[in-house]
Amino acid sequence: MISCIIPACNEAGQLAKLINQVNEIEKISEIFIVEGGSKDNTWQVAIQMQENYPKKVHAIKQSGRGKFNAVLEGAAASNEKFIMIWDADATVSLKSSLELIELVGQQDLFIMGDRLKGENEKKSFRILNKLGNYFFSILWLPILNFKLMDLFCGTKIFPKSLIQEFNQKLKSIDNYGDLTLIFAAKTSGMQIVSKPVEYLARAYGTTNMMRWATARRFLKITFLAYKANSPNKS
Repeated sequence: MISCIIPACNEAGQLAKLINQVNEIEKISEIFIVEGGSKDNTWQVAIQMQENYPKKVHAIKQSGRGKFNAVLEGAAASNEKFIMIWDADATVSLKSSLELIELVGQQDLFIMGDRLKGENEKKSFRILNKLGNYFFSILWLPILNFKLMDLFCGTKIFPKSLIQEFNQKLKSIDNYGDLTLIFAAKTSGMQIVSKPVEYLARAYGTTNMMRWATARRFLKITFLAYKANSPNKS
């Protein structure tokens, strides 16, 4: 069974619909909505969903900052072997998310969506974002020794035990967690499964990402990953 973590900031308009859908998925036994710093009524919607589905949905007020912190706070409260990150903007289609869930079994796998190889709805993937994703995929080829893939797709499923394998330097500066998670999977010898997903345009709100500042941070994380992966590291 799977614990689903849904980091949510300024996602009130989409959240209820998403929770209603995720609640119907049998393999997901618990849902943690981790709300942090919203300027709309995301928290109120999270509480309403908890009241609607008290046995499955849990609303958590984030104590830290950033998406990765929200994921870790949700994971700390979870009870299942596997963690699934499901972005509250619901831009990865339900159909694609269900296909990823079907890959979960007894074997420990790191499962992730790939928007670069999947179908993209019009206005879903801004051109600079897409180019940036290709750029970092190329940068990470020597680290992962893995074919080109979408490092930053928010939809990921992994065993909770992977949290113990995090590189602490990467973790300390990685606001989103994508690179820290992937690096942990690679260095622990876990099989990485990357599957094309359908990427939809936002139905509500705008992204919370500060693109240029985030890109600089990703470059720093990549440098640290190269350093940690070097056979000559001290």
